[in-house]
Amino acid sequence: MQVRWVRRNRPIAPVPYIHTEAGLPSGQKVLVFLPHSDDGRYIGGSLALLNKAGEDGARNEVRIIVVASGSRSVEGRLSKEEKAAVRQREAMDWARRLGYRPEQVLFFGAEETYEARRGILRHDQVRMDAFIAAEEPTMVLVPHLADTAQHINYYARKMVM
Repeated sequence: MQVRWVRRNRPIAPVPYIHTEAGLPSGQKVLVFLPHSDDGRYIGGSLALLNKAGEDGARNEVRIIVVASGSRSVEGRLSKEEKAAVRQREAMDWARRLGYRPEQVLFFGAEETYEARRGILRHDQVRMDAFIAAEEPTMVLVPHLADTAQHINYYARKMVM
């Protein structure tokens, strides 16, 4: 069997500093933008600690925004809406396990054309701008620059910034 080594996902930016629990921010209004519904599982420890309640209440006011519907990653004879619902249930499951309430998780439902590298659709950018303006966050988390696995990672970061 012949194997070809694919060079991708090499860090193109410095790896961010990993905080201890004591070093995590508090008193912030945090928006966490995840390109896909399963991305929260990979940073679950940090998400749980950002949302962790202390003696005086919640450490931060945190909302998780899943940018893409995820319908393209579900196989089978389901409608696009049914496939998106599968991904939403997946996200709600890990979010609940990390201590998030349903109202803290938002599904943005960006169009799926980003895989074709067509750029951000105007109506998605208008919706994103309006959402961020209404939320007035004091802290925003987006995918790291080195996360170049799919185009939606880049477009999610670009749409938010």
